[in-house]
Amino acid sequence: MAVQLALSIRRLWAVDPTEQSFCVELTCFTYHESHAHDGITTPRSIDKALQLVNGDRAWTSKRFKPELCVANALNQEWGAWQFMLSPEQGPHGRRLLLGKRDLVATIRQEFPLSAFPFDVQALDIKINLEADPTVAYLLPMRPNLSNGSPSVADVAYDDIRFPDLHFIADLPHAQGIRTLRTLPPKSGPQRLGGAIASSQAFVSIPIKRASAKYLCTSGAVLFIISLCVCSTFIVPASNSGTRMALDLVLLLTAVAFKLYQAQALPQTAYVTRLDGLAVAVFVLLFVVLCVHSAVFIAQRFDVEAASWVNLGGWAGCLLGWMSFTIGWLCSCYSSMREQHTRMCTRLRVLAAQHGHEVDVLVGMDRPGGKRLDRSPRVPTPGTATRQRPSAVPRKSMV
Repeated sequence: MAVQLALSIRRLWAVDPTEQSFCVELTCFTYHESHAHDGITTPRSIDKALQLVNGDRAWTSKRFKPELCVANALNQEWGAWQFMLSPEQGPHGRRLLLGKRDLVATIRQEFPLSAFPFDVQALDIKINLEADPTVAYLLPMRPNLSNGSPSVADVAYDDIRFPDLHFIADLPHAQGIRTLRTLPPKSGPQRLGGAIASSQAFVSIPIKRASAKYLCTSGAVLFIISLCVCSTFIVPASNSGTRMALDLVLLLTAVAFKLYQAQALPQTAYVTRLDGLAVAVFVLLFVVLCVHSAVFIAQRFDVEAASWVNLGGWAGCLLGWMSFTIGWLCSCYSSMREQHTRMCTRLRVLAAQHGHEVDVLVGMDRPGGKRLDRSPRVPTPGTATRQRPSAVPRKSMV
């Protein structure tokens, strides 16, 4: 049985890199042929509009309902089914049913943050049909887009707002319907053949971090601290006590700000680019402290040599820090371009998986090599059919 599916994604929120999850609210629309034993009473008046099934708003089939499940969901709350009777007929001459069901789910998602706050992420929503593909399988409800790509889901981009994330305007989401094949292990005393298959609708929505926000807050504070560190050379070399006191104050300030970052920013098990900038500030503090100590010692033996050490240390620290800052910004920009390119490749690969079989153990990182043999498409709501296409038996994959 062909079950046509359309997804309407209304909300995306609570993108949590620490918990590696995000929340989604959407509505699933299905369109499939009724079962032969549903006991549907055909209305006397032939109307092109949708009608209640047997005049009951809460009618549900006791024979077949397209049960859907969110993959990688930490929790999912499904609303009740609402079915309407369509005037169109399916391949077997029975009336088509338009179903609607709301969903709120928390989905587990891995967010690599090595490039934070210049990272590019993807929100993956995968909905499986809990039926063997030889019995029921998914198809897009809507016709293809003008560029030929499938139209499975629409995203309310204008209504969705994130506190520190943005949608990528030039990267539309990848979507489609594929069949996943979970291959059994081929080790042990008995080698098993075949596969367990499931029909899955997938949507991948690319997003990027609002890096300007972090540059204007955390990055700006670290840069100001670094300039203050370089400015300690303004204090005369003869006043070494004041210099050391300023170094200590700036060190405590940097440590306090680092503790604040540890609480306010996502916690990761590796060093991000923003962490690298903070570490560089501590290195600068250590170098300046060493230069101040060297000037203090040199003053006891040669005052003129100490002044040259002081001038050279100040120039070296300032020029070295400015060079590092420019290199860090260029590296971040290059990382953003590289991630954008990788995301483009990933979305193209996912889009190419539409209508293919994909082995789960392979990793779903490239299209399957076999086009699915589907039955003729069931007409969408509002489209008339002059002939009733006959069902094409599908080859079992198990």
